[in-house]
Amino acid sequence: MGIPKTLGIICILMSLMTPKAIGTERDKLLHFSVSTAISSGVYLHTKRVKPALRVCVAIGLAKESLDALDPKNHKGFDTKDMVANLLGCYVGIRLVESIFTLDVSKNTIRLKAKWRF
Repeated sequence: MGIPKTLGIICILMSLMTPKAIGTERDKLLHFSVSTAISSGVYLHTKRVKPALRVCVAIGLAKESLDALDPKNHKGFDTKDMVANLLGCYVGIRLVESIFTLDVSKNTIRLKAKWRF
């Protein structure tokens, strides 16, 4: 999948995350952002999609499961938060896969961004 298709998918997914569609936009944006950071970090480190996706989804599920067990949290397990987590996992992997590379040498770590056409 090329960058134009990826950006198109990202735009469509982000448009689904309107306040009406999902609810409190700030909370959903935080779920999306943290999941993007987690999956991109794991993918940069492993260069493998499955481990990055597994770690990201597991953390999102753990967070929502803890929310469900918290008696102070009245909304419990929020499927809309989980949708934001899953979208963030996907976007983080696609961003790294299509734009960023990590070069590690003896004394240096470099994160490079390349726009591939």
